[in-house]
Amino acid sequence: ARKRDEAEQRKRDRARKALEARIAEMEGRIGEAEQAIKALEARMAEPDFYTRPDGGKPVLGEHQALMWKVGELLSQWEMLTAE
Repeated sequence: ARKRDEAEQRKRDRARKALEARIAEMEGRIGEAEQAIKALEARMAEPDFYTRPDGGKPVLGEHQALMWKVGELLSQWEMLTAE
């Protein structure tokens, strides 16, 4: 019984460590995406950004895509932390 309990504890420990690693990886991806958003927002804050011939559309599109990505990553992070 003791060996079985120890084996079960090791299994739980491995699962917890794997979950913690996934959470840390997710937090890293969120941080990277948030930094990219800040860089884009700095470009969007430039005085001539909206008067450019392309209207900044590529930057705006990238910003929107990153915002969606962060939302999805945060949702996944919340599910992982709830486990």
